[in-house]
Amino acid sequence: MLRKGDIWVGAVLYIALGVIVIAVLLAAGLPMINKIKDRNVVLQTKELMYILDDTVRTVINEGPGSQRQLNPFVVKSGNFFVYSDSFNWTFETKVLVLEPGITKKEGLLFINVEESRKEDFYDVNLGLVYKDMAWLRLSSQYQNPFAGDFSVFVKNTGEFTNEDLDLPIVEIKIT
Repeated sequence: MLRKGDIWVGAVLYIALGVIVIAVLLAAGLPMINKIKDRNVVLQTKELMYILDDTVRTVINEGPGSQRQLNPFVVKSGNFFVYSDSFNWTFETKVLVLEPGITKKEGLLFINVEESRKEDFYDVNLGLVYKDMAWLRLSSQYQNPFAGDFSVFVKNTGEFTNEDLDLPIVEIKIT
């Protein structure tokens, strides 16, 4: 015959066993989920950079006055920079997207991975370079780096640089 306390002891043991199993599953699964999430951030940002590049090239090819808007322009993680000759995005992750120290070119996009200052972390860098094609002029109330949701206006100003290359000036307005 069972005593009255045996039922409660069994219930507590089953609950404790369930909590231990859930804790082990979370401990094993969370790092894998974070790696998948970081890999998706890199893939989504690559796609965003391809769209930005296509927009800039379209505006340059259409001539003075041509403009396009990218809305929303979402930088989920990492930092997005606009320079006079390039766009760059950096992101710190534990995911090894590429061997450190190697620069890979996918179409017009440069991908570079370096070891971070933190142990077991890497800095992923994506870049689009317009050195011989256009001069990018940032016009924004915000400063580099950019992160979050924005609207990006890309406009061919019709102006040219005074340098020997005589490059068109493309205005990048971020709001």
